[in-house]
Amino acid sequence: AEGVPIKDVRTICEALAEGALKSQDSDALTGGVRMALSRTIYEQINGLAPELEVLSLEPRLEQMLQDAVRGQQQSMGLEPGLAEQMLQQINDGVTQMENQGKPAVLLVASTIRLWLASLVQSNNKGLHVLAYDEIPAEKRIRVVGTIGNSQQAA
Repeated sequence: AEGVPIKDVRTICEALAEGALKSQDSDALTGGVRMALSRTIYEQINGLAPELEVLSLEPRLEQMLQDAVRGQQQSMGLEPGLAEQMLQQINDGVTQMENQGKPAVLLVASTIRLWLASLVQSNNKGLHVLAYDEIPAEKRIRVVGTIGNSQQAA
């Protein structure tokens, strides 16, 4: 559903075998495979460019979402107004990035990546939700908008 190429079967199998020693959780195994494929994922989104422009979450909002996920609150327990504001800011940020001809990327903690991707990608098909550890070490990121601030993503 997220368009990650699965051509590198060897890397995928190695990541699954390594991850299976630690966890049988499918989400954890998927995260391990995504980390192993981080260079492929990055290049699919941003080519060989050394820098990736991203939207990020305001730290308090990100922590709130992480706490909710850890507590297994699938409804996330977000106030409707906060959830609506967050989604609107993400939509606005995606629109700005796409209007500038740039890939729309939201960079978040790995613990909330899957949940947030499923929430926001239904309205934003072109949005890539990446975890911090999915960015290759030699690549730079530049935050061009912060979701959760009272100001809109810039």
